[in-house]
Amino acid sequence: MIIDDEAHYREGLREILARFHQVEVTAACANAREALALMAQAQPRLIFVDLHLPGLINGLEFTALVREKFPNISLVLLCEDKSFALEGYEAGASYYLLKPFRTAQVEKALAAIRGC
Repeated sequence: MIIDDEAHYREGLREILARFHQVEVTAACANAREALALMAQAQPRLIFVDLHLPGLINGLEFTALVREKFPNISLVLLCEDKSFALEGYEAGASYYLLKPFRTAQVEKALAAIRGC
């Protein structure tokens, strides 16, 4: 699952993830509310979530909520500044990617998560 309010990042990440046969994008959402509504249907094992989501729930809050309710789901925080990485890890993220991301960075994140 990909959650980012910026369509070009959602679609760019979807295109990168399509190169990895072990990854299937089950949903792509623009905000946390939409993602939470799709959780049961999409059944993600991995969620890429933007730090700065619009609405009542931001990326850190979404990460903490998912970590609490679905502890087996891995979360990768998408952010533009690595200074948020520590907060992301404290909220329950397994990894973070800096925007704009490239295929090699996504591959590194997937490898790190598989190693968890």
